[in-house]
Amino acid sequence: MDVIEEAQDIKPENIKLYAFISQLALENKHVGYCYREYPETKIDSGWRFMHGTEDEDYVSEPSNSISIYLDEVLDVNPQLKKILDSPFKSEFEWDEATQLYMEY
Repeated sequence: MDVIEEAQDIKPENIKLYAFISQLALENKHVGYCYREYPETKIDSGWRFMHGTEDEDYVSEPSNSISIYLDEVLDVNPQLKKILDSPFKSEFEWDEATQLYMEY
């Protein structure tokens, strides 16, 4: 099984896979935009979580994002659990009106 196949299924036993989250999202306890790309390593879920207001300069600075376990990102917004099994190349944006993540 390759890295992509292993990360594809986010199941309870895989919740210790990690993701990247911007410091801004973590500090404000808000994920306004997220996407899933192909994983970089065996323990990478491919998920990237952002506040949604970061500019290109902010995003390009490595110190502005950290790795976090998927179960920890649920502390930021439990609604994220509903999208964690989405396929690679998925993008979502928080919809304030519905209080759900909508596919982008």
